[in-house]
Amino acid sequence: MEQKRSILVIEDDKISRTILANKLKEEYIVYQAEDGEEGLTMLRKHPTVSVILLDILMPVMDGYEFLHIIKQNDAYSLIPVIVITGNFSEEEELKCLELGANDFLSKPYNPAEALVRIHNIIRLEEASNALQEMEKDELTGLFTKQAFLRYATEMVEQNPDTDFAILGFNIENFKATNSQYGERMCDEFLAYIGAKVRRVIKTGISGRFSGDQFVVLFDNDEKNTIDRIEQISRVVFQHAPIPHQVAKIGVYAPIDRNIEMARCCDRAFLAIREVKGVYHKNVAFYEEKMREQMINEQRIQDSMEKALAEEQFMVYYQPKHESISGEIAGAEALIRWNHPEFGFMQPNKFVPLFERNGFITELDSFVLKRVCEDIQRWQEKGIPVVPISVNVSRRDYLEEGWIDRQIEMIDNYGINHSLIHMEVTESLYAENTGVIIEQIHKLQKNDFLIEMDDFGAGYSSLGMLATFPLDVIKLDISFVRSIEINKVVIENIIKLAHKMGFKTVAEGAETEAQFHILRNLGCDFIQGYYFSKPLSCDKYEKYVTEKMNLLEQVGDALNRMEISVPTTELEKSRENMRINSLLSIIESLEEANFIDSLTGFQNRKAFYNSIQSIENSPQLNSMPIGIAFVDINGLKSVNDNFGHEAGDRLIVHIAGILRSIFLTADIFRVGGDEFIILSRESTEREFYEKIRRVNSRWTEEESAAVGFIWLMEARNLEQHMVAVDKQMYKEKRKYYEQKFNDRRRGQRRGKINESMDASLPSLFDDIANALPCGFFVYQAEGDERLVLYNDELVRLFGCSGPEDFHAYVNGSFRGMVHPDDLAMVEGNISEQINEENDVDYVEYRIITKDGTVKKVRDHGRFIHSEDYGNVFVVMVNEIK
Repeated sequence: MEQKRSILVIEDDKISRTILANKLKEEYIVYQAEDGEEGLTMLRKHPTVSVILLDILMPVMDGYEFLHIIKQNDAYSLIPVIVITGNFSEEEELKCLELGANDFLSKPYNPAEALVRIHNIIRLEEASNALQEMEKDELTGLFTKQAFLRYATEMVEQNPDTDFAILGFNIENFKATNSQYGERMCDEFLAYIGAKVRRVIKTGISGRFSGDQFVVLFDNDEKNTIDRIEQISRVVFQHAPIPHQVAKIGVYAPIDRNIEMARCCDRAFLAIREVKGVYHKNVAFYEEKMREQMINEQRIQDSMEKALAEEQFMVYYQPKHESISGEIAGAEALIRWNHPEFGFMQPNKFVPLFERNGFITELDSFVLKRVCEDIQRWQEKGIPVVPISVNVSRRDYLEEGWIDRQIEMIDNYGINHSLIHMEVTESLYAENTGVIIEQIHKLQKNDFLIEMDDFGAGYSSLGMLATFPLDVIKLDISFVRSIEINKVVIENIIKLAHKMGFKTVAEGAETEAQFHILRNLGCDFIQGYYFSKPLSCDKYEKYVTEKMNLLEQVGDALNRMEISVPTTELEKSRENMRINSLLSIIESLEEANFIDSLTGFQNRKAFYNSIQSIENSPQLNSMPIGIAFVDINGLKSVNDNFGHEAGDRLIVHIAGILRSIFLTADIFRVGGDEFIILSRESTEREFYEKIRRVNSRWTEEESAAVGFIWLMEARNLEQHMVAVDKQMYKEKRKYYEQKFNDRRRGQRRGKINESMDASLPSLFDDIANALPCGFFVYQAEGDERLVLYNDELVRLFGCSGPEDFHAYVNGSFRGMVHPDDLAMVEGNISEQINEENDVDYVEYRIITKDGTVKKVRDHGRFIHSEDYGNVFVVMVNEIK
């Protein structure tokens, strides 16, 4: 049986109200009130009434005030109202309509007319509600795309004097979120966002276009700034079921009334491309240049297949040089497009578009094929061949069979796999991590080296070192451009990479200063305009041939020396001349390269160049500097008594102590036993602490005299260095006086300690504590005891120091994980680690010492240690 609908009658005339109510009771449940105030009370008790019959002229609260109140309330605003009129004027009826009245019923009542009007308005309202429900997105309650476009168009047409704005947004990396949390959880998240948008955007129209794509039409005014929009976004996402999600927002304001609503929305979504994948930038306003860019991209897209068929794409090669010897060690294959309309195009003009539309897989296949053809031709013509790095897109790894097809092609050309390096970017691992790691493992098993390009461009790169399969890392060009600022970071990344068995490449080195700093910091290979710009194939062939011929000439000279056995005095004299000539060449090369071959420090010539640079730069000579002279004690005696090999070992050992405390780029070897340090990155207190640490490392057998000074400005350096030199020689006199007294007392000198192990713990501390993330090692079996951890991990847990942290987590990895997440974490790690895979990736919560709950991202690698057995090496970052 169908349930009766209900009606609320608000009328101050009791007789009229009763007569009307009695007639309506035959078909409806009737509630009665004698004025507007009582009517509100009754409405709160029965909020689901189908119709309100309202008299206007009443005591306490009249009908006008009642209409105004209910139309401002979301709970009652959609209930239709029939106004009961007596002798209403046209102005009074218009006022009622403006306040939200739907129809009128005249006094004295005609019961039949009243029933018909009530029937009609209920039927219309229910039909309207049903239509609206069909136009609403089932999951979010927002308008569907078509409904939004229709209602938004109507709103704009009905308000010709109002400026409007379109805001479009979607969720950053929502596909990855869907994979991680599952469809049910993500549907709950989207429903929450839809409800929040409805509550926050009260005066506009909102809709869901598809998936995680939302759109809003609202009044445009000067308050719609980026800060305000980001604030609204934070409110919408604040307590969402899935935390740490970020909306990327595009705004088109004010809209152009002369174009259709769908195109207005397209412009808002086009603006999102400006901030997609950009850290800490979430809002962009549409600009006309974006539309021009879209048009250009369409023209590029229309011509890309023809360009590939006509070989408009060209492969250029940029050499990589070994940093110490300067030898060519490899090259990177770079794509260029000689477009018939746009001219010579750099890859940043078309590669991002190809990555979005999927054409990148075709282009990458073309590049790899061309590289194989070139290597095959070089081998046939006797042109020197070095490994070539080829960029491989994320889409390549995700396309089924692409990797297998490329390996087959390389084999068909007969190319040794060691001559092809595959370059990836850290963004490769953002989605579908398991699939991608599987493909990269396949490449490594087939003897291809994996290079990570643009290392350091994203926050998670350090974690990736420990967790993803890599062989070489290429420092992002941004490090090199600001190399003076980034020296500490670069040196520690290089040290960490070397400790983990990776080679390092720095790209973008353009100046002599950049090259020398990178080399002195320990970078293995250098790529950039300092050596060569990217070269066309024929120019690259000429370049590599000339460089290799020079090395062959030196090699021939060495070979002639080895096979020539002088017997007569004349032959010996000639041989000595050749030796001296070759040594002179080597010394000249070393001098030209500003490097000391024994210690790897910069040499005397580099020191003088640095002093000149400081004196000639107003910016540099106005900055503070610490100067230290270090002179090895007793080197001549060691050379005389134990030989020059022992002397060299002493020099290397002292150099190792200096390197473990000061930046390599700040140390110069200016003589056989003398070093000079120009320390620019430390404060006065830190500089003196480093000097103290150096002096604390000396032993009776291995020591040096040190003179030092701190200057607030790097001016009059020659005068200050004379004073430092005198101080250093005072310390040296003390050493020899002590040795003289020791000999008089019959003390014997011990032999030179050739072990360098004492510097390793300090080196580990320097590397681990330089990381901008938590780092720790824990045993894989038993109670998962912590073996090592850095200061950043201690800070992450809000502990006062290592002892405090160790006690707080009970010295165990299990003590670090939120108790409710522990089973999930250990289960996920167990599922990921197997014979084919030694890395894991998990997210979980931790509880800091003050009770704050944080979410962290954990990248771990499973390894076997001789000292600790099976362990996990982990880098962990807080998810903010």
